[in-house]
Formats: sequence, structure tokens, C-alpha cells
Amino acid sequence: MESLAKLECAHALCNAHLLRELTFQAEFRQQDWAKAMIGLLCEALKTTRLHPQGLSRSQVEDLRSRYEAVLEGGWKLNPPEPPDGGPGRTAQTDTVNLLRRLQDGAGEVLHFTRNPQVPFTNNEAEREVRMPKVKLKVAGSFRTPWGVQAFCITRLYLSTLKKQGRELLPSLEATFNGDDPLMGLDI
Repeated sequence: MESLAKLECAHALCNAHLLRELTFQAEFRQQDWAKAMIGLLCEALKTTRLHPQGLSRSQVEDLRSRYEAVLEGGWKLNPPEPPDGGPGRTAQTDTVNLLRRLQDGAGEVLHFTRNPQVPFTNNEAEREVRMPKVKLKVAGSFRTPWGVQAFCITRLYLSTLKKQGRELLPSLEATFNGDDPLMGLDI
């Protein structure tokens, strides 16, 4: 999150990743606060889906105060290790590190509650990377730098067509016939 803070724009964290970490804490570390946080995030997602135009200020504030209350319970059960007097930071447990990230990044975690255009997860971005990774695993490598570039440009183009709601096959046919279906779009 520190690396994101340097960029001058609003950020959101991938709650799918956080849910996986919280599930680990709940199931393997028996952290009840993590179960409560999973419930709260799932409830927040459900609430945002019921209100596609956006949540009211009071709804957002209620979710934020409940979020902070869950974190407070987590901190009570998992106080951080005191500084050991040595150089650098004192090593902390994975539970404490997760609590710290959730506390420091509360705005980024709950960003989807304040802005209906922000997705709950960034799985869409990860799906874009998945196909080249599969290609690498199956083929072992791309044969040339040109092959990598051609593959990525083709994937990017198809992805853009799909996101613009275009049908892929007719759009590709139009492209090969010299008529770019994306020309004139504000992308």
C-alpha cells in the first residue's frame, strides 16, 4: 500500500485477496475477528449491489464504524510485539501484519462502498494476465519478442472489444477488412 500512496489518485484494494487472507486467519488461526470481518465485507458487497446508484453517507459511515470495531476486537486479541531495541522494525505475526494493513488501508478496502463504479475485486485485471501465463506454461516460452508483442496486442484488442460490448467475430472480420470497430470510440 505504501507504493500506491505515491501515486496521486484514488485506490481500492482487491477484497478477494483480503477475503482469502481473512479466511486463513479464521480457519487456521481461529481468529473470530476475521470471521466478523468476512461477514462485514460480504454484507457491504451485498448492500452495494442492492443500491447500484451508491450508498447514502449514513450507510457508508455505519459500515466504516463497524469495520473499525471489528479491527479493534482484532487488536485486543493480537497486540503487536513491542520494539525489541534492535535496529529496524520488530517482526510481527501475519495476523498483526494483516490487521495493520486493514487499519492503514481502511479507505482503500471500503472504497467500493463510497463509489459504485469501483469493483469489489480486481479479478478482471488479473484475468487479463492469466491467458499469457497459461500460454507460457503450455508452450514453455514465446519464441520471439515479436511473438510476445503480437500475442499481447491481440489479447488487448479482443479484451477492449469485449469491454465495449462488441461481438468478437464480426468485429475481427471488420478489422481484417480494414474497418476498425474501435475507431471513434473514446477509450
